[in-house]
Amino acid sequence: ADLGAVALREVDDHLPGGAQRDRAGLEGRLLVGVERPVLAHDRLLRLERLEVQVDLDLALHAADGTPIMLTDSREAAIANYKQSVILFDRLIKGEPSNSLHPVHRAEALTRIGDLLALTGRMPEALPAAREGLAHMVKEAERPGASDSQLMEASRWLMLTEVKSLRDPKRALAFMLRTSPKADYRDEFLAEALFQTGDPAGAVAAVDRLIATLKPTPPGEKPSRARMGLEESRAKYTAAAAAAKK
Repeated sequence: ADLGAVALREVDDHLPGGAQRDRAGLEGRLLVGVERPVLAHDRLLRLERLEVQVDLDLALHAADGTPIMLTDSREAAIANYKQSVILFDRLIKGEPSNSLHPVHRAEALTRIGDLLALTGRMPEALPAAREGLAHMVKEAERPGASDSQLMEASRWLMLTEVKSLRDPKRALAFMLRTSPKADYRDEFLAEALFQTGDPAGAVAAVDRLIATLKPTPPGEKPSRARMGLEESRAKYTAAAAAAKK
């Protein structure tokens, strides 16, 4: 599975409790993943050729495609992600040549960090988030890093709830190395430009992405993709106007 290519703009309201709406744009959509994490399942503890992947609604599936339940409980989610880290430690030991296991482990650690931070437990959150993010940054710094590796590192460098670890300048540097045709590039690039003091550049980037969307038919509700991007655009436009004053 390509965690970096999870469709941040296409998460629907069928998730338990619906998508979070109190934060605009990319940050709000990222937090859907934090607020709707997975419930551990004993089938994940079996090591026979197990694969884990995140799909568009951020549910976890076992190797045969069986969906695993979601949970709305932050405390349950923290426990389940910790169990996932233990699982991936075992998988890494059993399959050291599998490059995906460390990626999934890093993702679990960063989500543990976010959840702990959101519950006010920053001393616990910091080491988990730091370890997970360090792996992502290490992979992104490689000369041959893929677009998804560059974007995954950028996403967490911009939006981790352990805010002392945020580094938008490094995130922007990673985004500038991605292919211009990479999926979701302009959405990530826009946020990186915004966080590094270029809201006008952010507006231009998000406008490029909005231009690729299908027009909303008359009388129909705009897609979640369009609404999310318009939220981001409004934020960047307000900042650009304020910067001119």
